[in-house]
Amino acid sequence: MEEEAPDVVHEVVVTWLSVYLGAWLLPRGGVIGGAARFLVGAERGRTTDVFVFLPGSPKPRRRGPSRLTLDLADLWKQVDELPVDET
Repeated sequence: MEEEAPDVVHEVVVTWLSVYLGAWLLPRGGVIGGAARFLVGAERGRTTDVFVFLPGSPKPRRRGPSRLTLDLADLWKQVDELPVDET
């Protein structure tokens, strides 16, 4: 399996999301980060570009892979089902 090679547009979007989501989330007690490993099954995991834990949600583990919270897992499922541009 080939490693993903993000392009400039991808990195701009990741940065934009981090800056603007962080500005909204952090003062409200949420958590934002990136490049963390999340378990999505017994032996499956995903590394994210950006992740959020909403205010009031359980916070992620400080070390090692974390389990997705239900709200984030539902969002991830929707994103995962989007068509992939193979160009």
